[in-house]
Amino acid sequence: MTRTTDMPETLTARDMLARLVAFPTVSSVSNLDLISFAEDYLAGHGVASTRVYDETGTKAALHACIGPRIDGGVVLSAHTDVVPVGEASAWSVEPFAAEIKAGRLFGRGAADMKGAIACFIAAVSRSFARKKSSMSDRGYDERRYDDRRRDDDRRGDERER
Repeated sequence: MTRTTDMPETLTARDMLARLVAFPTVSSVSNLDLISFAEDYLAGHGVASTRVYDETGTKAALHACIGPRIDGGVVLSAHTDVVPVGEASAWSVEPFAAEIKAGRLFGRGAADMKGAIACFIAAVSRSFARKKSSMSDRGYDERRYDDRRRDDDRRGDERER
């Protein structure tokens, strides 16, 4: 994934799900393209991760740690593989192209488990985006507060004279 700006792309859960469904991670083939996408996306939001490969080296899990590494954390876990499509003509939509019908997103793995993964990743990136925004706002507010306090101190000094 190529980044062209300092600010990483932040996807909604629905947009993230559409991206994940597009990876044909049928259980008999590699999931490394999806893992690379998730890894790059998380890294763009300041989240380090580690790949854990299977014995063949063609599939991997992705472990991402957010926050301090202490006992009592929460593990969000999901699998990226999907069962084979079967008879493609039986599908009313293209299995690996997310399609919205009647307000619902259809595609292979949309409910099990790519939907959960999309929510996990989108929540992380939105949380980090909010934190960065909040930190910027707080820095601005602190400067304004410091300026006001300095101004108040000056006025107080002038009144004492």
